[in-house]
Amino acid sequence: MPGKLKARLAKLEQQLSERVMRQELRKCNCPGITILLPNDVEHLEQFEAQVSLTCPVHGLRWPERLLVVNFVHMNKTLTEESVRLNQAVDVYHSRRLE
Repeated sequence: MPGKLKARLAKLEQQLSERVMRQELRKCNCPGITILLPNDVEHLEQFEAQVSLTCPVHGLRWPERLLVVNFVHMNKTLTEESVRLNQAVDVYHSRRLE
């Protein structure tokens, strides 16, 4: 009997924990998919503004998926816009690791 009671209690605790986690995740305001293009200055500025916002669940806002598109010159070097974009993403990654 005591073994069944412990198992039932553990199951109820797990269900309660999952319910609390789902409720907390509903408060998440992280963006779903973010696509960053180097020639889209407005979008980059929006991304840079978003990195300063916080999520009540995760702390620093983090897109579910982040797709960074780079443009290159014929000599296979990055364009200035791509360099700026990568710098912004690197700053964001470094802040996220702190």
